[in-house]
Amino acid sequence: MKPIASDPTARDQPAGDAIRLNACAPFDHFEVRTQQTVYDVVVLRGSTGEALVRGGRYFTEFRPARVVGSTFGGSSVRLRIIEVGAQLELQVAGQRVVTSTIEAVSPVSAG
Repeated sequence: MKPIASDPTARDQPAGDAIRLNACAPFDHFEVRTQQTVYDVVVLRGSTGEALVRGGRYFTEFRPARVVGSTFGGSSVRLRIIEVGAQLELQVAGQRVVTSTIEAVSPVSAG
């Protein structure tokens, strides 16, 4: 899965380096580096944002989560998109979790 390139004419297109979960296959694996933590995100079902997440003090082991999307600090969320420069919003065990700002997103190769 390659990051999505910018296309300023597309309204739903992420503005920078980003991963659109809707375009991911089951078990696509990404490393999401934020200002404070590195997370592993394994996509289970991109159309719903279902994933396994590991990283930081809260996710020492893989935990089921729903990737809500990326937010730039307001009330708006870019659904099921992991975007550099934004914060990642997750739903884990009924709790909302928002990461620090994402600095990089990269695919993790199997093997």
